[in-house]
Amino acid sequence: MKQEKRRFISVRVKILWSLVFVSVSFMIAVVLITYSLSISRVERLGMQLSGQYVVSAGEDIKAELRSLYSVTDEIVAIPALRKIAQLNSELGNDSDFARYDEDIRRGIETAAPALGRGGNHGFSTIALYMKNGYSLQLTQNAGFSFQDYSACLEYFSHQGIDMSSSEYITPFWQLCSMSGERQQLLSYVRFIYEPVTLEKVGVAVFGLRNEVLKNVFSVYAPNGYILSEAGHVLASRNNKEVGNSDGSEQLLGKIISGNSDRGSATITDINGKRQIFFYYRLSSMHSYLIVPYEIERTEWRAEMRSYVATVAAVSGGLLLLAIIISTLLSKGLTNSIASLMHFIGKVEKGNALLRYQTKSHDEISILGEKINQMLDELESLNKSREQEMRANQLTELRLMQQQINPHLLYNTLDSVLWGMQQHNYEDASQILRALSEFFKLSLSQGRMEIPLGDEIRMVESYLDIQNKARQKQFTIICDIPDDLMHQPIPKLSLQPLVENSVTHGFAGYCDDGAISIKAHVEDNVCIIVVQDNGIGMEQEEVEKLQAVLKLPACPKEHRHFGLYNIHRRITQNYGEKYGLTIESELSEYTRITVRLPYHPGEE
Repeated sequence: MKQEKRRFISVRVKILWSLVFVSVSFMIAVVLITYSLSISRVERLGMQLSGQYVVSAGEDIKAELRSLYSVTDEIVAIPALRKIAQLNSELGNDSDFARYDEDIRRGIETAAPALGRGGNHGFSTIALYMKNGYSLQLTQNAGFSFQDYSACLEYFSHQGIDMSSSEYITPFWQLCSMSGERQQLLSYVRFIYEPVTLEKVGVAVFGLRNEVLKNVFSVYAPNGYILSEAGHVLASRNNKEVGNSDGSEQLLGKIISGNSDRGSATITDINGKRQIFFYYRLSSMHSYLIVPYEIERTEWRAEMRSYVATVAAVSGGLLLLAIIISTLLSKGLTNSIASLMHFIGKVEKGNALLRYQTKSHDEISILGEKINQMLDELESLNKSREQEMRANQLTELRLMQQQINPHLLYNTLDSVLWGMQQHNYEDASQILRALSEFFKLSLSQGRMEIPLGDEIRMVESYLDIQNKARQKQFTIICDIPDDLMHQPIPKLSLQPLVENSVTHGFAGYCDDGAISIKAHVEDNVCIIVVQDNGIGMEQEEVEKLQAVLKLPACPKEHRHFGLYNIHRRITQNYGEKYGLTIESELSEYTRITVRLPYHPGEE
């Protein structure tokens, strides 16, 4: 008892500290609100200027790129290139080679005069590689690491670019290694074609120093950089950052989801710090000009300290007034509240039949009467609570089951629309017939449970819809004993699992995946195993999904709603020992086991 008294805080002290807290909080709130409003306005103005700077820098880069592209057009159009491509490197006339070589060098010097003078304007390296073995490389510094046509194609193939296609290949920008240099060089690659047959006769690679593009955008955005759609830095104020790809995935995801050629993206780093980036799309480079938004807060913090110091004197007076008022109020309320607390203590110990006796005519007496009414209502409500809980449980089961049908109908109609867009009208008609058969089975005269055999027929109808609509070859292998075909199962329990295999397990992975459904009885439990040979999941994702199934409600951001729905219906209907378990091996399989109570020979 002594220990409880030491921890007890009187109502008078609570009121005192409450008023003090409210006064202090109000003053702090006023200061912070005015401060944040002024900061927000300055930030908005700064962001508007930053957005305009990014656009200006992006337009300057586009103008510079147009100038560079015109240089490459002049070089690949040099007539001597086509003539030298017609000569055999082994049997050709040496004088012809020498004459054409001189013409090519003279043409490059005319088109790119800055190459010979050095500096930070134009291309620093120009290399030509012809199929017949002729090659020419003019450079201010180190040249490319490849020396002929075949080596050039092989180099870019290792970079993930298909250069072997006989069709037209769009020119592209790529970072290239230089002989004896650690730093990569941004290069523009384009093929040389024979003008009549459009046959590839060679390839031209134009190297661009980092300083060229950096000097263009640094006028408006000195802290900017160019980031490729693949996540690599192509140009930056810091040469060491060229080729770096660390931490760009989140930013690129924000930019792509914005679906705009210019704008801003906000991300949060691992330390919880918010960062704002402005971007401008450079479509011809398949990249973005990125400019981080930096704001200086030093001066604002000093102003805030001055502002807080100004109101410090007023705060002291308000605090003194709050203490005086709280003392007067607490004195009149203490007796009534203490009596009410004593009564609540007795009720808390289990004396639910006790009622509060009013001794005053204030708010506390009204509160006591309301507590008496509440106790009377609680006593009445407890009697019907169990019946209402069961009714709500049944309602939840029916609602979850009804949520699956619109989901399937949406996906199937989307498949029909896709088929009609591909002019597969016969397939679309068959899909609709299969859909009609599916819903005929799913109605089941309003029953919540159907035989396992009918559920398998619905699965087969669903796969028939998917195969015809998507032009796939998904197969299903059923290994179910005849005596289990009449096993009762909650309607639409297996079809969503098969749908998960089709939409997630095989998406972007294969067109002829196989799904097996097996069933057996073990310890009076019907075990149904649905397994696919799709892409599978990592163990961390499986554990997270298994944990979600145990939650009382499915998180809004969770994408496997169907799995949660099925598991919830089974556990609500039959008990916690039944439901779904998930196993998966990345790039091997995903296996979902359904456990139901075994009812032999029943429908």
